[in-house]
Amino acid sequence: MKKTLALLFVLGFVSASYLRVIEPVPQTIDGGGELDLGVMGPGQKLELVANRGTGVTAAGWSGGEARWDQIGFTTLSPGWSSEDSKVYEQPMRAYLEADRNAADGVYYAELTAWDEYEGAPTTKFRIKVEIRSDLLGSELLTPNVVAGANQPARFQFILKNDSNAGDAYEILVSGLPGQWPAKKVFVPYHSTKTVSYEVGSSERGDYAVNFSITSISSEKIKSENAGKLSVRTNLFLDMLATSHGVLLFPSIEQPIYSLLGLFANFK
Repeated sequence: MKKTLALLFVLGFVSASYLRVIEPVPQTIDGGGELDLGVMGPGQKLELVANRGTGVTAAGWSGGEARWDQIGFTTLSPGWSSEDSKVYEQPMRAYLEADRNAADGVYYAELTAWDEYEGAPTTKFRIKVEIRSDLLGSELLTPNVVAGANQPARFQFILKNDSNAGDAYEILVSGLPGQWPAKKVFVPYHSTKTVSYEVGSSERGDYAVNFSITSISSEKIKSENAGKLSVRTNLFLDMLATSHGVLLFPSIEQPIYSLLGLFANFK
């Protein structure tokens, strides 16, 4: 009978512990429960932010709430990796990184919370996360741009990250003469960002411009946008384009073209 009561007491003590998650999905999970972290893309690194509160009364004279010292992912799918929170940090921040080649689907892991000195029992939580490769959205706000020869032409995008993990993306342009550098952009989780990409050409004509946007985490996460650049060679367009900055003219001519650009904006 005494052994049964002692066991019930221990089980009650364990079940009283919990984890209060702040990000990416605010929730409070009892010990042994399931924590659903939502969606993330292959190769992405998700940050789990949690409070140190345990829900357990601290051992000893203080009588306050015991605090978790550290959390970490202790069981992972093959190809996945993780990073434990720093000891005693508040709030705690642990990281879960998916395999960059992970197929779409639901995956499970185990999260462990430790308390070294205040009496809260080591507690495990079941982690659920869904992998999807369709979490990047993009829209070209300026699909048709007209510019003078040798003048900057600015295309603008909206990038939307629907993942519960922040991610960095690389933008590449094709369809224009010459080589254009890649542009890298970071978009926090569940947010949008407006991005500009400036191009140009010295040759008159109409160009079908393609913008390829790919996650640095995994090539499975990508999007493309098609635009059109019309390059004209008349004085008015040259004057108007200089209001966006001189791109290719010699430095000795910059003051003259800047003045012409100012006059052109008063058309």
